[in-house]
Amino acid sequence: MELTGKWQLDSIVQEDVTIRKPATTKGLMDIGLNFKEKGELEGTTSTNILTGFYETAQQNTIQIGGGGTERAETNWGNLFVNALPNVNLYDLKANKLILYYENSNQLIFSRIQ
Repeated sequence: MELTGKWQLDSIVQEDVTIRKPATTKGLMDIGLNFKEKGELEGTTSTNILTGFYETAQQNTIQIGGGGTERAETNWGNLFVNALPNVNLYDLKANKLILYYENSNQLIFSRIQ
């Protein structure tokens, strides 16, 4: 399983509550991450673009850094933007990526490319 590639956020699990991706709204982008070679990271929130880096290590640990603006962000976008800096573990399954943060909270993505 390879982390590099494009991933789209499907749901967020916080304190055992699953929050699903809202229906696409006109003018808003899908939230996603593009893990590129050499640790480069690009992403989209509901209204903004992120750039940064990622680094993986043993036992599926991951560190993500970078940033972007948070202008006019939706509630869904804010959940993502606020969780991303706290991600510390990842798990890859068949075309699914789970990023863990703050103990058992999860960002769940599907591979799109």
